[in-house]
Amino acid sequence: MVIESKNDYLITVKANQIKLFNPLKYLAKVEEPISRYQEIYKSYGRQISAKN
Repeated sequence: MVIESKNDYLITVKANQIKLFNPLKYLAKVEEPISRYQEIYKSYGRQISAKN
């Protein structure tokens, strides 16, 4: 259903959900993201970088 609707989804998984957390943690290390986003702005004289 997620793929069919062509939407993006963000799911939070806590570390205490071991059977779900560990495979997702591994997958995040070995797979390249489809896209990346970075925003740079200044706040109180400091440069802040927000990466997604």
